[in-house]
This record gives sequence, C-alpha cells and structure tokens, in this order.
Amino acid sequence: MAGLSYFPAPYEDECYYSILCRYMLHCGLSTRSAEGALFGRQVSPGATLLIPYLSNRIPGWVSEETGITEGKIIREHTAFYYFAAFCEEYLAKSMLRQIRTGRKSGQRMPYRRAASGQYLRYCPACAYEEKIRYGEMYWHRLHQLDGVHFCHDHGIALVESSVSWYNTKRSLIPASHALAGIYEQSLEECMRGCVPVPPDDRGKYDAIFKDIEWLTRHGDETGGFEAVIQRYRSALTRRGWLKGRHTDIENASALRDELKNYWGKEFLKGLHLMLHEYLEWDSIPLIVVKFLTPLQHILLMGYLCGSAEEFFAIVVSL
Repeated sequence: MAGLSYFPAPYEDECYYSILCRYMLHCGLSTRSAEGALFGRQVSPGATLLIPYLSNRIPGWVSEETGITEGKIIREHTAFYYFAAFCEEYLAKSMLRQIRTGRKSGQRMPYRRAASGQYLRYCPACAYEEKIRYGEMYWHRLHQLDGVHFCHDHGIALVESSVSWYNTKRSLIPASHALAGIYEQSLEECMRGCVPVPPDDRGKYDAIFKDIEWLTRHGDETGGFEAVIQRYRSALTRRGWLKGRHTDIENASALRDELKNYWGKEFLKGLHLMLHEYLEWDSIPLIVVKFLTPLQHILLMGYLCGSAEEFFAIVVSL
C-alpha cells in the first residue's frame, strides 16, 4: 500500500476514530472514500473508537520518522491495553492479531460501551480550548470509557453530543462537525449549564480516572490474568477475605457491602454501576473475578490496595 500524501498528527488523548475523522475532513472526502483510501475497503468506523481495528495499515500511511507508529496509536489513542489487562495473556495477543487484520472470531475482548449513555461525550471547556489552540475540536479517548463522567482537567460533567454510538458504525463524524455551535460561542457560553464535580466525590472520580489512564498505558505489563488472580489472592488474604490455601472468598456478600461502603452507595449509583451478581453469594470461587468488568476491577482494586497501580505492584511468582 502506497503511503498517503497527508495524514493528521494525533492530538493528546485523541481516539483513533477521531484521527480518521479529521483525515476525512481535511482531505474533503466522504466516509466511504476515506475508508477506501485508508483500508482499501469499507469498514465499520465505530470499530476504531476504542480498539486498534486494522491498525496494521498504519505503517503504510506514514513513515516511522513522523513518530506516528502503530504502537504509539495503540497505546495512546485506543483503550486496547485497558481491556487487555483483564484478559488471559494468550487471548489478548490473539485478539490483537485479529483486530489488526480485521479477521472475525468467536473470541471477544471484555469491551463495553459506556454505560452512562448512548452518545459520544465531550467536555465543553476542552472543546473551547481546542477551538482556540488548534482551530478544531476532537473526540477524546478517555471521555468515552465507563467511569469517566467528569473532565479530569476542568472538573465538570461530560456532555453527551448528538453523535450516537450507532451513528459511528456507519459514518466518520468529526467533533468539529458535531460541535459546530461551539465555534460561535464564548467560553462563558460554552460553560453555561455545566455541572461541577460534587466536592465530596472529586477525589473518587479522580482516583478512578487515574487508574483508567494508568491501565491504558500499562495494561500489557500485568502478566496476564493468572498473575492478576495471584495478586487478588494476596490482597484478599491480607484483608482477611481468603483463609489459608482456600480458593473461595469467604462471606462475599459482606465483601460487597464493605466495597459499597468504601466508595459510597450514592457514588456507585452515579456511576450507573451494578456490582457483579457473584458478589451476592455467601462464598464464591476466586476465579469468578475474571468476569468483572474493567470498572468493577478498578473499584475492587481501589478498595483492596488504594489504586490499580498499587495492586499491580504486588509481586507474584507463578
């Protein structure tokens, strides 16, 4: 595949989908024409929102000298490693190969659409600053993930755009088009009606955001889910939820209640999160934690160790 004559430099935390949207916009192409130029065939653009779909094409678009490499795009502009942190290592590697080549299989990443809404989200303050700094706006990767309800930089609630997740399956929709009204607005107008983070919950939202951000960058360094299980064994034993060499979590319903109290029931309700059904049982095998969502893992790791980064600092021997 011949290199492209133009490709936009990614912005900080811009999602892969947004980079492709700006390519289409800057080149004056339609979605279908952009797909043909980039991939040689029609694709579902929404597949590039949070995962590196067909990212093996990137070396054919630009040279390494530009600094735009496949590895950089995967780590800094998709959430692949965030989801991969909670997979068996072989599955994560297999899924990455399949995602890169576009081959379908029955295996799936533990990838879930943001539970708080059906639309792409944005921060009005970020959008205004991008308009001033770059002359255009873009879709942020982290803003689309479960648990990120407020902008970490500005401390205000994210706003749902008019672009639904379903729309992204069919079209590349640049943020500059979807948020076009912001071009005519002052900062005061952009901020009108914005909801600040509740002061009592700011620390909790910041903690979750930092864990998510850390995992997007380091999720491939966790050693696979077997190592995650061993860390859970160590942390749960230290907190008294596992006894000796037993593999069942004792009094799981009490663990659930303590977890709710640690984060706060109203805070969890604000996350639109239901704790996993297994935690309703009196005793559960440790292995069932593999079925928790990434956000549920972050909440449990925060309770056990203070943060996901501290959880993954636990040394295990397999």
